Amino acid sequence: MQLVTPSQMRQTDRYCDEHTDLKESVLIQHAAEALAREIGKSYPRLKTKSFLFVCGKGNNGNDGKKAAEILKKSGADTHVWDITDKKAQIPDLESFDAIVDCILGTGFRGTLSDEIAEITKKINDAGKTVFAADIPTGVDALTGNADENAVKASVTVAFCNAKPGHALFPGRELCGKLKVWDIGIPREIIDKFTDIKGFYYSNIHRKELLEAVFPKRPADSHKGDFGKVGIVAGSFGMCGAAALTAEAALRTGAGLVYSFLPEELIPTMETILRENVKVKRENIFEYFGKLDVIAIGPGLGRSSKTQEYIKDILKKASENYNGKLVLDADGIMAFAGKKEELIEILKTNNLGERTVITPHTGEFAALTGKSIEEILSDRVTAAIDASNEFGCTVLLKGAATVTAYRDTYTINGSGNPGMATAGSGDVLTGIISAIAVRENTYNAGRYGAFYHGVKGDKAAAFQGEYGMIAGDMLK
Repeated sequence: MQLVTPSQMRQTDRYCDEHTDLKESVLIQHAAEALAREIGKSYPRLKTKSFLFVCGKGNNGNDGKKAAEILKKSGADTHVWDITDKKAQIPDLESFDAIVDCILGTGFRGTLSDEIAEITKKINDAGKTVFAADIPTGVDALTGNADENAVKASVTVAFCNAKPGHALFPGRELCGKLKVWDIGIPREIIDKFTDIKGFYYSNIHRKELLEAVFPKRPADSHKGDFGKVGIVAGSFGMCGAAALTAEAALRTGAGLVYSFLPEELIPTMETILRENVKVKRENIFEYFGKLDVIAIGPGLGRSSKTQEYIKDILKKASENYNGKLVLDADGIMAFAGKKEELIEILKTNNLGERTVITPHTGEFAALTGKSIEEILSDRVTAAIDASNEFGCTVLLKGAATVTAYRDTYTINGSGNPGMATAGSGDVLTGIISAIAVRENTYNAGRYGAFYHGVKGDKAAAFQGEYGMIAGDMLK
């Protein structure tokens, strides 16, 4: 689904009010109808239920008041607590079947005032089903960051489009079930103000996304049709990382996978995985003309000698290699504190246009020089800025992986906490590498992140989040 930022939404609303028949009052009515309908879907027997609408100032509060009127006309018992009315009596929240949060909406940034925090705490402590209008109060709709007393919604009814804060943690968890309702704004108007285009790949799009990742193969296919992937990975004690990456690439559809290894690790790899071709690492330069994708990094180690070897591969690739590149883990850390060196390499012969880097937050901080706190405060902006700076696709791994290329980004919605385990990133590198054979690096990154999460969800279903290991995602 497409994402819009709060700023883009405000521009869209203003344009509609000034240039179309969709005046502010009309959009409020449409939003209220959407909220009422979603509540009605959860409570078919409305006449037997009571609802408390907690309303603040502005359009979010107006949405709630209108929705309360609509439900009342349908026979529901509705009450409005206007928190801006200092004389209003505080209701007994526990006496209602459900509470509807219409306090702040998508304009919130920072921390809640003491007065509103007291109200949100009452909502959370009531133990009732909570519907949030547009976004739970206390959640930043741009970054997903949240006040410690943010409303914990059971269902969030987003108007027009989802916002980044619906997809990023902790906002995603605080939203509960996300329901996005069309309120009548034409797509061409929304697109007027989406200079940066965002998308959210959630499990409700699973079928269509997997069809994009795995298009039907022609009946007369042969292995050469599905690409050759080279993987530079592994070191003493880390042969498993190389094996996980190679097997993930094979199981994601690569026709041939070449593992470039230290000579002493080749016998070990032969016992772990039969289907990949094992080649002495120093011979990789002879394969530049054969490979469609080269992945560099998993389990390579961080010795100065290894880092010089990584830089040598990249420099020669920028001059003599026309395929795509996936730079992960130790491949990224070879440039820690030396980002200008990597930027210069990626500029050569447009190598950056053919490259995806896949750092986790710590690696991203080491590469860019940004603090972890700064990155976590706005992961989307961090990824977009890095993509523009390095001139490549950036896949910033995390609980909600963000893939960015220039002015476009995708937040991933598949996966689970059990994937926070050793080797999970190596599997992702192999998946992305196989997809990159047939897709550009941005699509390879965002499709790969989604499929990686799908495999992780399947593994967790069988092994549990505590019991699963990276190898389970290959089964």
